[in-house]
This record gives sequence, C-alpha cells and structure tokens, in this order.
Amino acid sequence: MRHEGTFVEFVTFTNGPDGAPVYEDTMQYALLSREWETDRSAVRR
Repeated sequence: MRHEGTFVEFVTFTNGPDGAPVYEDTMQYALLSREWETDRSAVRR
C-alpha cells in the first residue's frame, strides 16, 4: 500500500466528553486491484 495523503485535523463527526467536535489527523492509503490480486496469488503458492 502507498500513502496517498493526510487529512490534518479532519473532523470525525463525533464529540468529545465536553461536547466539542473531535478532530484527528487521518491518513489515506491506496492499493490497486491488480496489486491486490498479484500479492494474493503469491501467498497461495
């Protein structure tokens, strides 16, 4: 998988104990379908 980007202070749409919105840094990763299939076939051998 490769790192595609980071959402800095991304709102999670939840609230903390004090009722304030919770913000977190969220990392986005990607894997192409053909990469997934290639990797899975290597494990089956």
